[in-house]
Amino acid sequence: MHKWFNRTPQARLLAGGFGLVILIGAILLMLPISLMPGKQLNFLDALFEATSAVCVTGLTVVVPGQTFNLFGRFVLAILIQIGGMGVVLLGILLIRVAGGKMGLKTRSLFVAAQNLTDYFDLQKLATIILRITFTFEAIGAICLWFPLMRYFNPLQAFGHACFLSVSAFNNAGFDVFAGGDSLIPFAGDVAFCMTISILVIIGSFGFLALIDLWKKNSAGASCR
Repeated sequence: MHKWFNRTPQARLLAGGFGLVILIGAILLMLPISLMPGKQLNFLDALFEATSAVCVTGLTVVVPGQTFNLFGRFVLAILIQIGGMGVVLLGILLIRVAGGKMGLKTRSLFVAAQNLTDYFDLQKLATIILRITFTFEAIGAICLWFPLMRYFNPLQAFGHACFLSVSAFNNAGFDVFAGGDSLIPFAGDVAFCMTISILVIIGSFGFLALIDLWKKNSAGASCR
């Protein structure tokens, strides 16, 4: 397995990684454990949903809020998160959690996936990307939680806030509201719409641009 991994071209590994995540996601989404009572989802529709989530397109052939239960929505959010961060970055996270080290092949995959030009301090860069992602998503979830409590009970509002924060920051365009009207019912809620807009804008910058901005601001502050 190790030899096959080292010999396989980077592009094939990246494509295979995304394909495997999509396949696993489709299988999970079509299982009864992911669906509302009385709902069914065939493999083709589940595959479409998983593909759309990983590729963060926002396209859907079912109403997620009327089709998926709590577990199904969690799977959908994980697929969006993987699509936004990238399969290789997720692998690096798992390696770090397990206490392992990044091999040369893993480093080369990360360079290719993030469009980098060198191997300089990749482990630190991966850690910064993870911190940026989870920090902005956590702040976004908290900011969305308060306006959503005007429409849902605190627990439901928190669940919607977490999902929407992940979806907005990764520019996915998914929601899990039962009505199927997306964010139209919240058009007049300034706090809600502003938070979503800011998450979308920050997420669209890209990790490397955010890191460069942070470095420049830090350098400028130190020179004053």
